Amino acid sequence: MFSMKRHENDKKSILAPHDEERLAGHTTAPRFPSWTPDEILDELHGLSTPDKLSGKKLLLEVGGVDRGWIMDFTTTEAIVSRYNIPGFDVKSKKKPSGPPLTELKLLPWVWYKDRKIFSKIETGKMSDMTAYVTGRIALSGDSSPWDNLESVWSEAKEKAKESKENFQATGGLMELPPLGEDIEDEDDDDEMDEEARIIATFKPSVEPKDPRTRAFWVRHLGTDMLVSSYLYLISDIVYIFLCLYILSMSLSNADAADPSKIAHGIANSFVAILFTLADVYFIKLSYPETSMIMAYRAMTKDPNTMTFTQRYFTANEMLVAFWIITGAVVIPNFLVAVFEAIVLHEAKRATIDFLTIFAALPFIGVLNVSVMPDAMRANNGRGSSFIFDGFWAPILGLKGRTVNEDRVIFWTKHLGSDMLAGAWIFAVLGVLGGVAVVPLVATNSHSAMAWLGFWSTIPFSVGSLLMLRGSYPENMNSSVFFSTDGSAAELDENGPSDTVQESWEETPLLA
Repeated sequence: MFSMKRHENDKKSILAPHDEERLAGHTTAPRFPSWTPDEILDELHGLSTPDKLSGKKLLLEVGGVDRGWIMDFTTTEAIVSRYNIPGFDVKSKKKPSGPPLTELKLLPWVWYKDRKIFSKIETGKMSDMTAYVTGRIALSGDSSPWDNLESVWSEAKEKAKESKENFQATGGLMELPPLGEDIEDEDDDDEMDEEARIIATFKPSVEPKDPRTRAFWVRHLGTDMLVSSYLYLISDIVYIFLCLYILSMSLSNADAADPSKIAHGIANSFVAILFTLADVYFIKLSYPETSMIMAYRAMTKDPNTMTFTQRYFTANEMLVAFWIITGAVVIPNFLVAVFEAIVLHEAKRATIDFLTIFAALPFIGVLNVSVMPDAMRANNGRGSSFIFDGFWAPILGLKGRTVNEDRVIFWTKHLGSDMLAGAWIFAVLGVLGGVAVVPLVATNSHSAMAWLGFWSTIPFSVGSLLMLRGSYPENMNSSVFFSTDGSAAELDENGPSDTVQESWEETPLLA
């Protein structure tokens, strides 16, 4: 459950034989769901608490149901209870941003759009990831406990299955539609383009254009990733001016000019321009609908069907951006090193430049690898973990029979994916850079170079911390500045869109 993989549960009929005969004339599936949350959660109550869930409480809600479920694992046996949802409106189509009760607000929480979606996921007809990126599932709080629920959840489903089979064996009947009434296909809403559904869910039907409205700022700065991307853009634009300023200083005295410094000045100017181009890709990717489409494509498109170039270089905007950054770091500096070695015969300088390139590649490479399609699909959609498995786990002593389970959970949460590891690298570099430039400005307050260095570093420092926060699954498309669930209806300049609220099917595909 919630492990971003398709369930492969049996889809056996739960009708009595004479009920199947009654429905033999129908060519479509019955309207009632194959699984309901009540069936599974009733059986989960009283089961033994898994060690990994000890001390945890989880919340579950389903659209159209006025009460949520609390799964309490603070005792040796699971306790399932219900809570009322204040202000519940059965007609509301709005996706909530989290549990409405203050005392439950920080607990891990999941919401299903309706019982039909719950059933499709539990029968394996829809994957968790597809449901998540298309807005049929919402999560808040720490998402890691949901992965540990799988064993007890499966046990509860088996008990529920046995109960249904026993009910049938004793002649029990399920409630059926009246004779003569057409039975609708439960997949009737799956014909809609899933990418159109994602756009309808996360993009406003009308783009807010008035900067005097909150909707405008929520649209363009409404997630940590968006703010981070714009801060990176500011940082690199200032960095261009800093590089040009340093280059002009190197060229100011032609007689005493150092060819190596001039070459580095030119190279750094190109680096800054390429970084700025990468920022444009970051900004495009950071809009919720684009990031969700990227995740959806990664989970649904088999990498084996892609060309070599698509699979490793152009599969998504983030991969393109990281390759631009890699090229910016490697190509100009490599050419400078070759120039120093062959033209200037400066072997020492050339060696230092080559070593600098090789030292930087692993830090950049982890991000490149993490957003390749194969890596994004790894670990059931949580992403690859090469750095954690090969470096952090041995260093931190997270392997072996006697390892503390809480330590494993903690470090897996914070370093368990290559994307998170890369985000931490950016954050550490950003903080160190910010710490370094503050004293320079304090001691050289009249220096243009000091101030250019300050404003090319501080936005990056803040942006790297926001990118780190946004890289955690539970913070996806969230913001420390705005309180919003990120749904398209919240972002319409003239208020919630009835079209989006009432029917995804009527929402056009907005490119």
